[in-house]
Amino acid sequence: MISTARRLATLVATGLLFGCAQSVAPENPVDPAHSHRLDYPAKALHDGLMGAAVGFCAVAPDGASQCHLAYSSDPVFAAPAQAFLAGLRFGPGAGDAHRKITVRFVTSAAHRLGYIENDGTVILHGKAGTALKVVRYDCLVGLDAFVHDCAPAQTDTPDAIASTRIALAHLPQVPDFEGEQPLARRRVITMKVVPPGMDADNPFN
Repeated sequence: MISTARRLATLVATGLLFGCAQSVAPENPVDPAHSHRLDYPAKALHDGLMGAAVGFCAVAPDGASQCHLAYSSDPVFAAPAQAFLAGLRFGPGAGDAHRKITVRFVTSAAHRLGYIENDGTVILHGKAGTALKVVRYDCLVGLDAFVHDCAPAQTDTPDAIASTRIALAHLPQVPDFEGEQPLARRRVITMKVVPPGMDADNPFN
């Protein structure tokens, strides 16, 4: 059970490493096969404690990198996140002097609710044969990596509110950053309930 959850945590983390840089030239790809595994602290996993961490890496065109931790939602996640960052390996690419790396610690139960595509979009697993449902929330994303004080849901599909509220409350977000300083700010978060086989970005394909 613990090993399965740890593998999920690693997949969640490495899945979010791609697409963080904004440069036009190809970014240095993360090499998951040679990177350090993300270890979920055993007590946090047992207690169902979830959270997030953010680091920044100076990545050279040849893939050499130096990374450091800038934020952890809970002290228990700081050491494993730092070890994960130190063990990241990149392939060759354009290089990035300040690449943001987001790491999330998510239990297997919460992972089944859906996944965070980016800081403003969450994808939930819908039922086969249903249409795409979209619900938007305006929430304060706190330094604890969770949402607070959410405004009423905005949606044309009110039947999706209950499931999206549960996922929104349980999946850790990350706060906004100014430079390397985390800040608690309001953010519009789009929740998409996507049936199997549908492209969330192009539901008519």
